[in-house]
Amino acid sequence: MLENIHGGSFFLEKRLVTITNLDLSTIKASWNRAAPGFDAEHSKENIPLWMEQIQRLMENTEGAAFLDVGTGTGFLAQMACRLGCNVAGADLSEEMLALAKRKAALQGLPIHYVLFDGVTLPFPDGSFDCVANSRLLWTLLDPLRTFREWRRVLRPGGIVLSFMRLPKVSSGDDIWYYNRQVERRLPLKYVTKRETAELFLKAGFSNADIFDLPVELSMAELNPWYCIRSEKERPI
Repeated sequence: MLENIHGGSFFLEKRLVTITNLDLSTIKASWNRAAPGFDAEHSKENIPLWMEQIQRLMENTEGAAFLDVGTGTGFLAQMACRLGCNVAGADLSEEMLALAKRKAALQGLPIHYVLFDGVTLPFPDGSFDCVANSRLLWTLLDPLRTFREWRRVLRPGGIVLSFMRLPKVSSGDDIWYYNRQVERRLPLKYVTKRETAELFLKAGFSNADIFDLPVELSMAELNPWYCIRSEKERPI
């Protein structure tokens, strides 16, 4: 199912926060600790169906410049590379990247992985046709700033693919990866798909469409995957 978002009220503005060095240190340490067992979270994914969905959402993959932000151990990056994309992956966790590089080497995948500070991407303006991310949106402390940074590195007409899914049962007191002090300040942790899509429009994207993905994509005990596909305006 596709839902087109064309703008509207946006209540998240008052919840946007300033990113501190302490926040980034906490977040980096959390993902470094999680790295050894992280791949188990993707062990129940239907990879052939995933690749079909990425192909459908991108339309043209052969030779496309593809950036996987918050790449972790390279879940999206590896699939995009197999689809013929020229792939880079960026993450703030050294331990995650070490695993991603090892997996790419074992599979013979020419993926360029880079460490970054979690805020500013180390790429020039207009470097990519697609910026993708998986289960990253909820972790963002300043999503508006982040979305604008993704838009900066996109070429005109480029797209962002944001894949998300959430636990079936959760509450405002859940601690998922960090600590209570950080997680209570995450603006996108419990918001709706539509509210997140509206923020992409506020960040300057020309459209933001919501795709509910097939339930067969995963056997994990979580809600089904969805994708917010946002496009940078094309030249007139």
